[in-house]
Amino acid sequence: MKKIITIIFMIFALLMNIYLIFYWKPNDTKLVNIKNNDSVEAVSYSKSIYKVNKNIIMDVISDEDKKQLNIIMDKLSTSDMGKIEEAFNLDDENKGIIQAFKIFKTRLSIQDYLDLRNIFSKIIDINYLDSYLNK
Repeated sequence: MKKIITIIFMIFALLMNIYLIFYWKPNDTKLVNIKNNDSVEAVSYSKSIYKVNKNIIMDVISDEDKKQLNIIMDKLSTSDMGKIEEAFNLDDENKGIIQAFKIFKTRLSIQDYLDLRNIFSKIIDINYLDSYLNK
């Protein structure tokens, strides 16, 4: 009997983890899904989104902001972290940051997303980012 209960509990835990990683979206985010959108946008990413040199980013961020950033990042799943890392490693830096922020906007609560934007506002041009996120 113990073996059956253990197996049922393990299956339940596995199913919950799969749901949380791949399907769960926080309730307080506003997610807009555009399905079957056949339009094509031509976007120019010629202007750099960075306010500071990328090599000194860690010097610009304060220790308190680094701690807050770690707390926010811990709330993301490993698959989300992988997608964000891939976005930041794209050849086109601007497009990568925009893709990463789309993931942040989808997967984080509104308060965490606003805190993240506040931290990144010292590094990147938020107005430029918003112009592409709102399209």
